[in-house]
Amino acid sequence: MVNSMGIKHILGFFHCLVLSIILVGCTSQTVDDPIQGSLQLIPPSNDTTVISRPFPNSIIPGVPSFVSSPKTLLQDASPSTSALTLYVYDGEKTWVAICYDDVVVNEILDNLNSVIAIEAPGWSLKDITLPLYGLEIGRADGWSIQAAWSNGYWIAQDGKAYNFDFDFRHLRTDYTWSNASEYLGINNMPCASLLTKDTNGWNRSYMTPAHIIAPAENISVAIKTWGQSRLDLQITNTGLAEWSFGEVYELQVYLDNMWYVVPKIPGNWAFNLPLYTLPAAHSLDKAYDLGWYGNLPVGTYRLVVENTWVDFRIE
Repeated sequence: MVNSMGIKHILGFFHCLVLSIILVGCTSQTVDDPIQGSLQLIPPSNDTTVISRPFPNSIIPGVPSFVSSPKTLLQDASPSTSALTLYVYDGEKTWVAICYDDVVVNEILDNLNSVIAIEAPGWSLKDITLPLYGLEIGRADGWSIQAAWSNGYWIAQDGKAYNFDFDFRHLRTDYTWSNASEYLGINNMPCASLLTKDTNGWNRSYMTPAHIIAPAENISVAIKTWGQSRLDLQITNTGLAEWSFGEVYELQVYLDNMWYVVPKIPGNWAFNLPLYTLPAAHSLDKAYDLGWYGNLPVGTYRLVVENTWVDFRIE
């Protein structure tokens, strides 16, 4: 029989695996990541497709809504079935580690739940200071509670902010954490999209710059159609050799002559890992879901697939 600690270690292994899969596609965490970057030195193409409406919708089918309140920030946490993950972003990289001990996790949750949270409707991105902290723990329904904390403010995954007087430094130093890793950039932080975007658009202060990659030869990508939360692309191989690519993709935004990686909205996101092969002198159609990026502000974007891409503009 596997006890609860064993179950959580198994779940923790899959959590690390899923986290690794997610990070391959949505952050610039290692210089060997094949999708990183994207061509900072290559500006948007002159024939960029223009999408003249809000895109995409922030309501994702099948994803349960999360509504926070001062007394329920961690109410649905399930330490008996889920480990607790701590994140610390220092302005350059994010440290990530996991606590599997449900006794310790319950102690941490009790300490957090003892804090009186007060809604802070005036909170803005200008209130962020470093370091940034993040927490993630599973719920009984299999989804996650995600939150960020900075400068005395708790930022819930629904975008609400709360005055929250707690010394997060002691979480890292006073408890034992396992599977510690570091990743470049902010994109694997919980609520990263809420820390880089507001009603005024993107704030690049903490956004992760995309790295340069070598473009694929003889591969072109064009937008055929678009829906409320997707792009339908046609990928064409004009070369003499087959070309292979996976499911992983990355969205970037062009700000002040640089490309930045767009963070995903809070959620349990991960990529499937099939391998597609495109024969020479052939094309194929492929749909890409952009729902997990939420409502995208007006701007110029680049969808990167392996080492090729297509640009589009939202107006």
